[in-house]
Amino acid sequence: MRGLKQLLAFVSVLPLALVAGCGGGGSSMSGSGGGQQQQTASVFTVGTDASLPSVISCAVTVNSVTLFNGTTNVTVMSTPQIVDFAQLSGLHQLMDLNTVPIGTYTSATVSISSPTIGYINTGATPPTITTISGTLPTNPDSVTVTFATPFVLTQSDLIGLRMEFDLRHSLATDGSGNITGVVTPVFEMALLNSTDANVTIDDFRGGVVGVSGANSFTVQGPLGRQWNVTTSSRTAFDTSEQVASFTTDGNTIVDISGTLDPVTHSIDATEVDVVSTDKFLLG
Repeated sequence: MRGLKQLLAFVSVLPLALVAGCGGGGSSMSGSGGGQQQQTASVFTVGTDASLPSVISCAVTVNSVTLFNGTTNVTVMSTPQIVDFAQLSGLHQLMDLNTVPIGTYTSATVSISSPTIGYINTGATPPTITTISGTLPTNPDSVTVTFATPFVLTQSDLIGLRMEFDLRHSLATDGSGNITGVVTPVFEMALLNSTDANVTIDDFRGGVVGVSGANSFTVQGPLGRQWNVTTSSRTAFDTSEQVASFTTDGNTIVDISGTLDPVTHSIDATEVDVVSTDKFLLG
């Protein structure tokens, strides 16, 4: 697995009242037609970046993400998350999974705020790392991207929303190529089938809170949400520890890569790495 390029502290927290849901499973919503259930699909959101070599950090608060179906904006991420897009370097960060009505979706809107930029200042001798607070046209700022082709979601689909933050075209520079702090956010967004390589999951970290067999366990990830994880004989373990050795008190922190299963909505792991056994990670 690929490591982070900056200091990262991760503390695993046991499930409390902030738990948002288990396993990311979809649910049905009541429609207006005599109690009939509305047909739904599931959309998970992944963040990635188009990198800029001199920028080592670009953390922004992603306030919300919505999809437009021709009539209304449907929320696919509502709890704000701080995402450092520069540290992704092409990796895909799993952000959320939600149930949405079926239909034809034509665009996506993301609202962001509070950018903080870390970059290599080559104007100093020797070069130093400088951190500045970025400025947006408005704060928060919303960006709407129209899909190249309308995407039709049908009953029980599992679809990935790929959200790429284009650092090169979003961060302004002066005549000498230095970062000015002005941020005009440019996003590329697309709905893709869950099996598409562009919405695979990389370096997803969580604390183990349950083990249900030699090949299945549950982790609690960001925002308290729990995700089921399944492994197979093809799963690469980067350490000698196997699922049976995981503790379920949140002390075991794992790093997972894989895909979301279109049927169970579990993470089908291609790689599992135990990165901590004492609830704390400094990397």
